[in-house]
Amino acid sequence: MAARDRVSDLQRYKADTEPEMAYLLRQTAELHRTFAKFVARMDALFGKPDALNDTELKRREADADFQAGQILQQVAGVEARCEQVSKAIGALWRKHAVSRFAVPMATPLPGFQETGIAGGHQEEDLKHFLTRHPEYHVVEIRKKTVQGTTLRLYKQYMWKKDGRPPAPANISERPAAHNSTPDGWVAAEVRLSTAGNLARWLDRGKDAANEWDAF
Repeated sequence: MAARDRVSDLQRYKADTEPEMAYLLRQTAELHRTFAKFVARMDALFGKPDALNDTELKRREADADFQAGQILQQVAGVEARCEQVSKAIGALWRKHAVSRFAVPMATPLPGFQETGIAGGHQEEDLKHFLTRHPEYHVVEIRKKTVQGTTLRLYKQYMWKKDGRPPAPANISERPAAHNSTPDGWVAAEVRLSTAGNLARWLDRGKDAANEWDAF
């Protein structure tokens, strides 16, 4: 699926779910207000020492308990629906983000020198991409394991001459750490960062984002 189609699907999903979320949240707030008024009325009623005899008091207490239980069930049901819709939206956002950042896309010259490979931030996807596109090459310059996944930082290169690039097994003719760039290759101005499990990384939220920025 093209990136434009993914964005369109996401926009349609948000358009479908946001009105329901707003309605459910309003309904939850209204039920909370209703319950608060109900409790206030019961407190006022049962606060009068000479208002009722024991039989009538017990009957009204039982009725109040039943009504309170009904209202609480409604509140719980609405909140559960709100949580379900919220999780669905969050899952879709994560899926979209993973698709957007994980899947590498070829970037031709001269754009490659400025931007490097588009996407490719999930390690396994990057490896598959490099197998299919030997005209690209990356060199690991840093690695760190944080919060259950491994982060890597790469220099990225592209073959700029006509014809096929040197085979990946031909190490001496491909870029390597601490060596000058071999003839025929051009380096991107930016580095490429990857995560071993991008979905898990995104789920870590703010802490993960701070770790990513620090890395």
